[in-house]
Amino acid sequence: MEFSYNPRKATQAVAYLVSLSGGSMDLWRMLKLVYLFDRACLIASGASITGDSLDSLPFGPTPSRIYDNTKAERDDRHKDKVWREYLTESINNEVRLQKAVFATNELSQFERDIIKRTWQEYANCPTDELWKVVHSLPEYRDPQGSSSSIDPEQILRAADWTPEEIKNASRDAQREKILNQLCR
Repeated sequence: MEFSYNPRKATQAVAYLVSLSGGSMDLWRMLKLVYLFDRACLIASGASITGDSLDSLPFGPTPSRIYDNTKAERDDRHKDKVWREYLTESINNEVRLQKAVFATNELSQFERDIIKRTWQEYANCPTDELWKVVHSLPEYRDPQGSSSSIDPEQILRAADWTPEEIKNASRDAQREKILNQLCR
């Protein structure tokens, strides 16, 4: 199952999360919380908020393109231009908002609520506990120093979705991806 990645929507989702923490956030905490809110949305609706590819890395499950946007040494040609309108790259493992006021028009109220609930659930969770949470998820496999893809279908199966429900969600994701490509 593959979703349609929308750079503006993904950036707005991350900016909204970072705003909930006061305008700055530890990079690794941010990546884990983005993973958790995308996962929660997937289980609730069969769709992802960010549409990002999900990877297992040694430090846990991670949204791939969002992580790339945070890397200062990464070539700008491989980053979403919209990221810099909203957020900084990681500086000393911290990501900050560029402006206190920013648009969230790409996000539905349902999506903002999931992001906010995720933040509220884990805001006071110590980093080592958050690490344990994401490493204990059924879809996570330690890639032994490398990386491997996480298929969203693994998450849905672990959440007791039926094969028919997963097939329908996959079909809907494919349809959205095609429509977004046609509308560019």
